[in-house]
Amino acid sequence: MMMDSELPAAPAQPSGAGGPLVFYFSVGGMMCQKSCGSTAQRAVALCLEEEIADDVSAVISAEVSHELSAARVELIPADGVPTDRLRDALVESLEDTGFDC
Repeated sequence: MMMDSELPAAPAQPSGAGGPLVFYFSVGGMMCQKSCGSTAQRAVALCLEEEIADDVSAVISAEVSHELSAARVELIPADGVPTDRLRDALVESLEDTGFDC
């Protein structure tokens, strides 16, 4: 598991072509790791488990860092699923929970 200081903060864009996708999101509005960080982590997890579960073949990792105000999600999309759909669902999940993304 990554420590807070290891999570790179970057714009919400995927990296990788044809394999795993890595999304980096700037997450604003987190006041502490224990409450806000956990809430943001749950929002990402619920999105992956419920909203886009059929669009994802595997989740490699999903982490949120209060210290860096960032989230990182690494996944393998199902065949033919647009990257934008995955990114938009993750952003919407964080924003619906009350964070700026």
